[in-house]
Amino acid sequence: MELKQLTIFISVAEHLSFSKAATALSMSQSTASKYVKALEEELEVSFFTRHQNQLNLTIEGKVFLEEARKILNTSEKARLIIQNTQIKSSIKIGFVPLSILTFLPSFINAMKEQHLDLELTIDTYYDNELLLKKLKNEEIDVAFYYQTYPQEEIDSVLVHEDDIMLIQPVNYHYAKVKEIGPEHIRDMRYIFPPREVNPFLIDAFLATCKVMGFEPDIAFYINPHQARLALVSNGLGVMFDSESLQQLNTPNVIFTPIKAAFRNKARIFMGWKTNNSKMSAIQYFIDYFDQQ
Repeated sequence: MELKQLTIFISVAEHLSFSKAATALSMSQSTASKYVKALEEELEVSFFTRHQNQLNLTIEGKVFLEEARKILNTSEKARLIIQNTQIKSSIKIGFVPLSILTFLPSFINAMKEQHLDLELTIDTYYDNELLLKKLKNEEIDVAFYYQTYPQEEIDSVLVHEDDIMLIQPVNYHYAKVKEIGPEHIRDMRYIFPPREVNPFLIDAFLATCKVMGFEPDIAFYINPHQARLALVSNGLGVMFDSESLQQLNTPNVIFTPIKAAFRNKARIFMGWKTNNSKMSAIQYFIDYFDQQ
């Protein structure tokens, strides 16, 4: 007995016509008749009778119709279970570099311990916009990205945030200031990442400068974090960035807090494509961050 035989039998039984069933299944009438006849011979029963060119189900046919539907339904459930198992077993993750300095190692470790059937593939993206593009194109399943402008087609949750601080050389003229405010930012020389790395924060800073009536002196646009920190360490400028970068232990730099009224946050969101087919696995991630 084959599933194809059951599918054809059910179609004939529902249409009470070999020709209509064959049309619905895109096959010839003779093929449909051959499959049903083979099934009848295998089970040694007759499913149909003819009376004045009208096809009718026998008692055996009616009983078998219900069973055939159950078999196909069970088969489809099994197929979906297997498919879902395959889907959730492999998740591609893209993340911005700050993730690896903060929450990502603990998160990956927890997923591997709690969900042994989950295979994670991870990759770093220095370009926030490219990361989101990859997510929308379904080239990755989950993205850990910097806060940005509202995104269509993406669902998200906030997974990490910490304070933005001024990172300056130890001998800089504001090195002894306890908190940096708007009055300090005019005469600094800045080292920025390229805009696509974090357009939301860069645009916010430039907008603040514009409101204050000046354009900031930007000495370099450079990636990654370590490169910017190296330039600051050598006295070539200052940078605004996450307090978590202190973990890199860069020599000759200090991290100075920003006044509360002027302070901003480095925020990372976890995003996934709306109606993602791998939600059974992504829900593990959501649950993890809900508990943090």
